[in-house]
This record gives sequence, C-alpha cells and structure tokens, in this order.
Amino acid sequence: EQIGSLAVQNRVTLDYANMPQVVKNAVVAAENSTFFTDPGFSLPGMFRAMWNIAKGNEVQGGSTITQQYIKIRYLTSAQTMSRKLKELALAVKINRTVSKEEILSGYLNTVYFGRGAYGIEKAAETWFNTDAASLDVAQSAMLASLVNSPSALDPSNGDEASSALLERYQYVLDGMLEAGNISQADHDAAYGSLPETAPV
Repeated sequence: EQIGSLAVQNRVTLDYANMPQVVKNAVVAAENSTFFTDPGFSLPGMFRAMWNIAKGNEVQGGSTITQQYIKIRYLTSAQTMSRKLKELALAVKINRTVSKEEILSGYLNTVYFGRGAYGIEKAAETWFNTDAASLDVAQSAMLASLVNSPSALDPSNGDEASSALLERYQYVLDGMLEAGNISQADHDAAYGSLPETAPV
C-alpha cells in the first residue's frame, strides 16, 4: 500500500532553443518589454513596492522577469522589505553572471500558468492540448496573459474573468505588434476573441 507521496509540480523542462520565439515574444510583451536591455530590476518598481509594504498596502506588479524568476526560484512570496532587498541583490548578481536567454528559459520553465500547469510545455498541453512548439500567436498571447494572475484570469471562472483575460490578452497583442514581433494582419486576426481552450 502507498503510505505517502512527494509533491511534484506538473512541469516538463524545455531547452531555450526548443521554446518557440512567439512564446518568448509574448511573455516579454506581457511582463517586461525592456527585458533584453534592462539591468534585471526596476528601481521605480522596487521603490513603489517598498513604499506599499511600509504603508501596509498590497504590493502591485511591476517586477522585471528577472525579479519574478528570482522570487519563484530562490525566495518566497512574502511581502517584506528584507525579501525585496534580497530580490534586488540577486537580480543585480544574476544579471551580471547569467545570460538573458538563460533567465527567460528558467522563467518559462518555472512560472505558473494556472490549472495546475507549471512551465510553458505543460501550459500548452493543459490549455490547448498541444505542445509548446505548436503554439500559435493567439495561444501564446493568451498564455502570456495568464502569468499576471492565473486563477483570477481563468475564463472558466465566469464572464468577469473572461473579460479581464481578454483585456490583458489584447494588451499583450498590442505589445507584440509595437515591438515588431507580429504583423498587423496577425494582430488583427487574433485580437477580437480569445482562442478556444481545452475543457477544464
């Protein structure tokens, strides 16, 4: 008889080279448009977060992809000054010693996409019954949109969640177009509605 089990996240790790460029572009557009040129942290975002912590307010988004990856991989989600300072120190160190490609690869293999899926490969399977390599523009933009708040944006949670996800999805498509990563035709074809998802 089974007497116990270890908690194992629903994840399959992909090499950076095997991650489709459209997914990388979508996540950068959604979470950190200056990812490839920034120093790995956002000082205005850090000051805003610390100010909110000091006032006892909820900490909003604004962290870079590097900071988010550090929080997921090395730290906790505790909203404290000491955790934010550790995050900043690690962001500076990692940005100096690790390539942006390695950081983005780690992030895409680690981040939670909702419905029990960690990492882009399991997200593709869970949400669209496909693999990451087969994701199209609309699917990539939707998955990138979910990273912001996977549970709150899950369209199976009702019309309000669907509307919020559509708004975020359109923001991501706009960002991809502005960065020159998709054509106007691809943008317009995907813009009107969310792609069809697999049943929950």
